[in-house]
Amino acid sequence: ITYIQDPQRMINSGDPYAARLLQEARGVVMPKIVGLDAEKAEFLVDLIDAESLLEESQFKGAAISNEPFTARDVQRGLAIFTGGEKLKGGSAMCMSCHRMPGVGALGGGNLGPDLSRVYEKGKHTTGGRAVLSAWLNAPATPTMQALLKDKPLEADEIHAIVALMENRAAKSQPEPVGASMVSFAILGLLGSALTLFAFDSVWKTRLRSVRGAMVEDSKI
Repeated sequence: ITYIQDPQRMINSGDPYAARLLQEARGVVMPKIVGLDAEKAEFLVDLIDAESLLEESQFKGAAISNEPFTARDVQRGLAIFTGGEKLKGGSAMCMSCHRMPGVGALGGGNLGPDLSRVYEKGKHTTGGRAVLSAWLNAPATPTMQALLKDKPLEADEIHAIVALMENRAAKSQPEPVGASMVSFAILGLLGSALTLFAFDSVWKTRLRSVRGAMVEDSKI
């Protein structure tokens, strides 16, 4: 991962593996990719590992759109993420497993990672878009592979989801720790208040009817 992030630095450090790679590449140093942090480098390594186990590349025939994102793309991505628009393959909505602060009542699920800053950590580059699009086209993690094995995302769905990720990376801030629990608690309190209000209304109505009957009986 360190080599992928900064090849020249690893070579200069005298690392034997980096030296061997340089020799095999006939002295050509792999360029340093701007914005490639440890998390994205790890995603890339996972993807390479997954590819090495296949007889045929997952990316054969894969087409990644370079069309500029529009507000409509972002809105569609939001609809797909929250389940407002069902995926053509029939997979579960993204929000079932992933979080994105500000989206939905509670932000989403906790099974998968928070996706609010997954798009280049706020650095909008064509490379970041291409990497994320390729990853969604052929996920490297076991959970996503199992989920999308027979229900792959369509190219237009990937385009919309990536548009949403780029949009959120530009405007969202990391959600404070425990924010989802606060939201849950507030919703719980509101639910309790509504229940008590309904119970109080029913009780008052019943009490008035009983008192009315008692008053009528006393007049007899």
